[in-house]
Amino acid sequence: MKKASRLIKEYHLQIAILITFVSLVALTPYLYYSLSPNRYLETMALRCLTLDLLCGTLLFFVNMGFFRRLTLFALTGASFSLIYLKSGPFWSLVPCLSLTITTVLMTALVAFSLIEVSFDK
Repeated sequence: MKKASRLIKEYHLQIAILITFVSLVALTPYLYYSLSPNRYLETMALRCLTLDLLCGTLLFFVNMGFFRRLTLFALTGASFSLIYLKSGPFWSLVPCLSLTITTVLMTALVAFSLIEVSFDK
């Protein structure tokens, strides 16, 4: 378990980039659908915005700012959410969803590594 924690700490940016690209590839079929703006998509974008802001805040303050660089993913996802909520282009949902997924997974990985380190002491 110590080795997994060390790998997460050393390669967290690479893991985040990998998760981002995997999410983008998984969300590619959504580019081919032309949906009219509706309340369900706006609700989803609002939920993504909330998750991005909460996870970004957590990553910014946890461990005295050690994971501060990962807030870039959260801020980018929040900005794509705001773009969709303000102007409504459907293309902005794909990066919004993929960056939100990446941010939530990276927050879970950081929490797992911190819990593992605290149990190892």
